[in-house]
Amino acid sequence: MGTNNSVQQVDIGIQTIVMAIREELMSYFKGTCVQRLTTGSNVRMSTVGEHMENYQYVRRQAQNEQAQILWVGTAPILTVKQAPDRIIFHLTVLNRSPQMREINKGVQKFIEQFLIGIEKEYENAPK
Repeated sequence: MGTNNSVQQVDIGIQTIVMAIREELMSYFKGTCVQRLTTGSNVRMSTVGEHMENYQYVRRQAQNEQAQILWVGTAPILTVKQAPDRIIFHLTVLNRSPQMREINKGVQKFIEQFLIGIEKEYENAPK
């Protein structure tokens, strides 16, 4: 009976993480129209290292892309960019455990339903 309860807790934890990821993605791509339901999550976005380049066109491209990495705890799972809108999945991390694979499935399903025009790329995908 204890095993079933711990499995349910893991499922709820995965669903909560997927919800927090959904909120971060909607906030990034759609702006401030997002109603946040999760609080105190270990899901966060950070800007990809900004370089103070000498050339204005390089700085302008970085500004236009607004590249950010989405983290779950200390694991970088996605990179998001704009102009054009795209999500790069870090498959090495997302295939690391059964829980991460479930998170990947939840995020993929969400993107297919709500972020239809966004390009998907896969880093470290099998060839």
